[in-house]
Amino acid sequence: MDRDEHVYNDTFGRGPCTDLNACVGNNGSQDHSIYAQGYLKAAQLLLEPLVQARSVVNVDAVVFPVAFCIRHGLELHLKLALSELTRVRSSVIVDLDKLSKTHDIGLLWSEFETKARSTDSRYAPLLDQLGSHVSDYAEMDLTGQTFRYPQNHESQKHLIKTPLINLERLLIRLLQLTPLINELEYLNEALIDEYAQGTFTKTLSRADIGKIANYLPNWRDRHLAEFKEARAQLLDEMGIGGRPFNEALELIKKHPLFGVCMGIEQPLQYLRTQELAFFMQCLDEQARPPYSGSLFEGNVNDVDEMISEMMDTADLTKACIDRISLPSRAEISALYYFGREGRYCEEYERSLMREIQDAHRSEPFQYIHHVLVKTNARQCIEKALELMGQYRLLVNMDHMRTDF
Repeated sequence: MDRDEHVYNDTFGRGPCTDLNACVGNNGSQDHSIYAQGYLKAAQLLLEPLVQARSVVNVDAVVFPVAFCIRHGLELHLKLALSELTRVRSSVIVDLDKLSKTHDIGLLWSEFETKARSTDSRYAPLLDQLGSHVSDYAEMDLTGQTFRYPQNHESQKHLIKTPLINLERLLIRLLQLTPLINELEYLNEALIDEYAQGTFTKTLSRADIGKIANYLPNWRDRHLAEFKEARAQLLDEMGIGGRPFNEALELIKKHPLFGVCMGIEQPLQYLRTQELAFFMQCLDEQARPPYSGSLFEGNVNDVDEMISEMMDTADLTKACIDRISLPSRAEISALYYFGREGRYCEEYERSLMREIQDAHRSEPFQYIHHVLVKTNARQCIEKALELMGQYRLLVNMDHMRTDF
């Protein structure tokens, strides 16, 4: 059979109401997260109308698929969270093949909790809250059999010691669990992004290193008692030794944002203050109220005004080419895009390298003109400078005026 041939039957296939056609297989993006969310959501949709209506439906039968959906959704979320730990820190070792074959939710939780706590301290508050939910399901259905079958492999009936399960209670706990699971997913995504920047040590995260940078006095005072006292307080509060602290300090000294917290400024690679100040003046000139007339009005003065403004923009662009070096023009463009899209200052170096290559390949007029006419150029460039810790440059360029 052709691998691209669709397989439908009387039960599984499309229907006339397109809103009810679920995308599966390669039609969409199905992964552990989608499956896990689906099981939890299905349980919620089943429980809410029953609890609200105090329905006389056979709750003795409904409880099993509902509880199974929640338990299985939780299992899938734990497997996903474990796999994502390896993306946060590459040093985290998880036997994903072994874990994918187990349904032991207690084992999954133990593995995740241990590795998450050692990976980053920001997992701790969530783990403390999630623990009781996982332990409740592990106690009732450790391996995913209890809510699927009435008896285990030894023909022993399940839930003998738990004769009642209240659906309202089940719903309340589910509504408490769901936001915790969502928060865990958000935290995983944020940490994967953060650790990708490379600013961390074996024991300290980027956030930990930022805390150290913000707490320590100016680097020039490192020989004074005040600096040594602050260092001792940090070591005690964070529970680290001198070696991890010194590793963090080396990163801080080279870091554009954290370094400035301690008075260590990293200049931009190419762009000088005078060049940036000149470009910002050009932006201000370019930002004058645009021509608002219409060529179709046939007014000669309107046409002259429009042509004059077009010539002004061209003159400003040529002035930028004459007064600002090519690498600096590339850095201006890098600042613009970084301020518009960037989050971490570590990303800036990669952005700058791309712009250097583009600047050498591009026609000079079009390259800088593209940024000059952006209405949000000043805003984005200033935001980029803030993200880069270039506070002195921000102040200096506003006080520096150059003649055209």
